[in-house]
Amino acid sequence: MSTKFLKNFSRLDNLEAFMPDLWNVEKTLLSIDGITVKRDVILAPYTSYKIGGPTTLFIEPHNENAAGWALQVLHEMDVPLFVLGKGSNVLVHDNGWLGATLYIGENLKGFCIDSNGVVVLAGTSLFAFIEELVDNGLEGAELMAGIPGTVGGGVKINAGAFGQEIETTLEVVHGFY
Repeated sequence: MSTKFLKNFSRLDNLEAFMPDLWNVEKTLLSIDGITVKRDVILAPYTSYKIGGPTTLFIEPHNENAAGWALQVLHEMDVPLFVLGKGSNVLVHDNGWLGATLYIGENLKGFCIDSNGVVVLAGTSLFAFIEELVDNGLEGAELMAGIPGTVGGGVKINAGAFGQEIETTLEVVHGFY
């Protein structure tokens, strides 16, 4: 997190001094095709534990390109970022998140299996993806079928079960930042 944001968000009574900058971020994000931006969205419905307060900006990219542009804007404008997939095993403070939440859980999901391999988007349910791999006769990930969450979250934490980890089945990761 940047020093600029730490100074501005270190006290709630100083939050108003920073809000005009954050609204400029919102305005810039809204100029990007394929992005929905909302203010003060309660995060509880987006987590498996159903707890958590509001995020200042809730950003939903509807495709990979929009996600990339959103990340570029947030990085360039030095905005604290919380990336949220399906919210499995995520605890959000009741006071919420003072910054931007990039929600990829619903819009960036899906996968393609062909003779060249498998391509999967970060918001895809890990369980559904592994189930489809097994249905297509592709082995090597089935022991991880009980892990909750998304492929992106699983890659981020190198999820594993029963001695099998994502890193053992992963070849390439494409991302942004």
